[in-house]
Amino acid sequence: MATKIKGLDMLEKNGLRVVRKYNICGWFEYHVLNEAGQRISRHTVQQRAIDIALNTLQA
Repeated sequence: MATKIKGLDMLEKNGLRVVRKYNICGWFEYHVLNEAGQRISRHTVQQRAIDIALNTLQA
């Protein structure tokens, strides 16, 4: 069963995307990137990375 991620549609409207990457310790991190590939936020929890990016957009 898939879970609904809050704010994902809002990110797509602003031209952002979520990418899952390995960090140096072998953990997955979720990076929110803009159209130019620049990182807006990152976190090990996808929802938290999205929340940080949305807060950055509002500021």
